[in-house]
Formats: sequence, C-alpha cells, structure tokens
Amino acid sequence: TAEGTAAAGATFAAAVDLIEDVAGILANNGGEDALFTAQTYIPLVLGAVLQRCKLADAHGLRDSALDASVYASVLPGGGHVSVITPAEAEEESQREELRGALNPLFSNAVKMAPQASLDFVLNFLGSLPHPLSMAPAAPLDAGLHVLRILSEASFKLKIKCTKSDYKMPKFVRKAQGSAQSQQSLWEPGGGLLELMKAVVTAGVAEHHNPRVALEYFELVTERRYLRAITDAYMDGKAPDFHEVLTNICRDLCGPRGLQHPHARLRARCPYLLQRCVRLVQKHIEPLIAAIYGAIAPILSNPALLAPQDALYLYGTLGTLLASQRDDANPGGLLEQTAGPLVEYVRELTKRRADPLEVSHYIKALTAVTLSVKKYQAQHVPAVQNVIVHTVGAVVNALLADPAQKDVRAAVRITLHRVLPLLPQAVFLSLEAAFRALIEGGDGEDMREVVELYNQVTIVVAGEAMKTKKKPVRDPLAFGGSSPAGIAATR
Repeated sequence: TAEGTAAAGATFAAAVDLIEDVAGILANNGGEDALFTAQTYIPLVLGAVLQRCKLADAHGLRDSALDASVYASVLPGGGHVSVITPAEAEEESQREELRGALNPLFSNAVKMAPQASLDFVLNFLGSLPHPLSMAPAAPLDAGLHVLRILSEASFKLKIKCTKSDYKMPKFVRKAQGSAQSQQSLWEPGGGLLELMKAVVTAGVAEHHNPRVALEYFELVTERRYLRAITDAYMDGKAPDFHEVLTNICRDLCGPRGLQHPHARLRARCPYLLQRCVRLVQKHIEPLIAAIYGAIAPILSNPALLAPQDALYLYGTLGTLLASQRDDANPGGLLEQTAGPLVEYVRELTKRRADPLEVSHYIKALTAVTLSVKKYQAQHVPAVQNVIVHTVGAVVNALLADPAQKDVRAAVRITLHRVLPLLPQAVFLSLEAAFRALIEGGDGEDMREVVELYNQVTIVVAGEAMKTKKKPVRDPLAFGGSSPAGIAATR
C-alpha cells in the first residue's frame, strides 16, 4: 500500500542516518565509549531492518498463472496451485524491492559491529519457537534472510592484524585497538559456523511455508558458508562436516526440495543442489550414492522437468561422476546415467521436438558423458561404448534438423569436447555430420565448423605419427575437399 511504502521509506531514511551517526562517532572518538555506542545502537538498527524484512504472506510463494497451469498438467491432482493476482504480484515485488534496499544497510551495520550483529541474530532466532519448523513463517523467513546478509558481510572480516587478512576500516581498528587480535566470525569458535549448524539441524526445511524452505536452501548453499566449513574441515576443526553436508543434500533431494509440490521452489532446487555439490566436490565422494539415488528417479522421466532444471541435475550427476575414486567402476554409473538420456535425445529427435529443448538435452548428455577422466574414456570399454552412443545420438539430432542454430551450436560443442576421446575409426562416421554442418547452415558459424574440422585433422595426424603410418584416406574427405576448400564455401 502507499501508506506502507511511505512508512518503509521513512524507516529506511532514519536507519541510514543512524548508521552514519554511529560511524561518525567511531571515526572521531574510537575507544571504549565509541564501541559502547555501536553496541547500543546497532541492535536497534538491526531490529528495525529485520521488522521491515518480514513479508506477511499466508500462502508463502504463490504460483503465477503459467506456473499453475504447467504444474497442474504434470502432477496428479494439480499439486499446489495458489495463483497470485496482479495486485498481489505488485505488492510482493514492492516488498522484495524494499528488502533489497535494506540489505546494504544491514551489511554496513555488520561491518561496524560484527559481534553485536551476530549476537542480535542469534538472540532473535533463539527467541522463536523450537523446533524452527514450527515457528511463524514471517519472522523465521526474515531471520534467515538477515542471517544470509550477515554471512555475506562478515566473510572477509578476519581481524587478526596480519598482512594476509582483510583490512578493516580505520575507525574499527582504532576502536578495537591496534594490538588486539580478534577471531573471524567464520572460524571455528567464532559463532557463525556453530549458528549455521544449529539452523541446518533444526528441521527448517520441514516448514509448511515454501518461502521459508527456499530462504533456508539459499542460505545453506551459499559459497561463503560452504567454503568456511570446508576450510575448517581441512584444518581438522569440523568433525561434523559430513553430517552437516548430509543434512543439506538430504533436504535438497527430498520431498521438501526437488520433490516439493510447489513449482517455484522445486524449480530452484536443481540449481542450488548443483551449486552445493560443485563447491564441496573434493569431499562429496561419501555422498555420491545417496545423491544419485535421489536424483535418478526424478530424471527417469525427463518430460516432467523443465529443460533448464534437467540440465542442472545432469550437471550435478556429471560432477558426481568426476568425483568418484580412481578405483571405482566408472562405466556402471555412467551407463545408468547416460543410457536413458541417449534414448531420450533420440526420442526428441524422432518426434521433432522443440529445437531449444533438444539442444538443452544434448548439452546435458555432453556434461554427463564427458565428466569421466580422460584415461577412463580412452581405456575403459564401458565408458568408450557410452561415448560412441552419445556421438551417434547427437549426430542424428543434427541430421534431423541441420539448419537449426541451437542444435548446431550444441552439436559443435559436443564434438569439440569429445574428439580427443574417440577412437580414430569412429571419425569415419562423422562425414555425414560435417556435411550437415557445412551444407545445412547459413554460413554464420562456418568459422567454428572449419576450426572443428582442423581439430579432427590434427587428431588424425597425431595418431598417424604415433603409429608411423599414413592414413589410408582423409577420414573427412568430402569428394576431395580440404579445409581450405571448406573455408572457400562460405
């Protein structure tokens, strides 16, 4: 409403003035009096910010009309359909805009008084009903949001008076004393890691409001948090690392994440899961089987997923494949993952599906197939078999629609990445693909096609030099054509 917007603007202006006044006191005076002033007024500012961050919404995230129609078509009973009205959409947009404007204000307060800010958030979350899954939605959502801002703002605040550490503003160093050494909030014992563990184990993902669950997932997959807990684990100071990681991945892959009955929440989870897995890739090996077991049933019917969401999930599977131990069997998991996807690409090609969708799944297939290590691709028969079938499905998609730009681009990327892994004999089967790339396009991508052709020539020549034999024929000789001849067709 107009009254609410005006009140929010007044609150924001007053808070900005107060922050500037406190910063001025710290800059001019320093010492214990200034620190006392910061500890007195900063919590008041944080409290005002948190109150304005509360988004009163009885339904949580609402679907747009398009979300609702698509969602109803793929789930029995239509799932959760609470279509947001235009007026509600505008109001929600204004609230989100206000929350975004308040973020820098909260961030500045954290930089001036990090410990006081942490204490404030800790006390606020501690005042909510426990378990947090039973807490009121609006204050819990706001508390998780300001905790995310706190984690972002405090990540670089390592006040140890060493050259390698982040240099605090002069007035903050003066207030703390130049000889004082203060622990980072993100280090074990600093408070934030302990608070984050409490949140992860508090069952927040089980909350009935989808907005709360989404804010929780955004928080626990933040780069700063996962980097901090990984560093602590590497230093031997986070024995609960895999327990925390297991909880996060379980929530993301379970009925409150990837399988949630809400379209917008479910659509965000594939990206967040991929982000989490990539950030802790070096330590994800103990969880590969569990994550794969949760994702595989979802991917068993790709038609129920948006192409971009499926691409994120297949990217996650590719990361899991790349994270396997060297003594693991790469062929088995790769066949289980890439096999159904190869067949789905063939199905899309056969029924002449949307070219953009076809290109998405070609990229997904490439990400999965080429995630294995190079020596595995060259020496493990099962892996080689998957790669050959991948190339066959991709080439068929190109031949079915050689003029479509999205498909052409996806095929070029696949061939570029897979060529170093292919047996030389397979190159002979690429003649039709290169004919389609040369003759089927409009000339705009011919430079990329020629570069791809040259790559094939270099690989073939290299193999010939290794065996000290000359190739019987140019495997891509199109009636005597050469790279120069191909370039001349532009």
